[in-house]
Amino acid sequence: MSELKITKGTFHVCDDIFVENEDGLTVLAGTCGQCSEDEKKANAILFAETLNVANQTGLTPRQLLEQRDRLLEIVKGMKVCWENDGKPTCPTSWHSHAVAAIAKAEGRS
Repeated sequence: MSELKITKGTFHVCDDIFVENEDGLTVLAGTCGQCSEDEKKANAILFAETLNVANQTGLTPRQLLEQRDRLLEIVKGMKVCWENDGKPTCPTSWHSHAVAAIAKAEGRS
């Protein structure tokens, strides 16, 4: 996992279209000519949350989605195995897939 080159800190919404970190650094969260004030504020909240999660996890939203999809695929496969009592529908590779996915999620791959 490479370090993200994004603005560091914990962000909160200020003035509906800006987000600000604890050092007072203000970032424009986005404006939209046709957006309502509620949409502008919702976009700023989402932008702040995106920066906060990226700073906490070191992952972009796309990387988190890919990680979630891979883990879900493995869990669904394991569910099928359990429902069939580990009979032939359960490939022995599920364990190694699970171990690899956990290691990647923990930044050990």
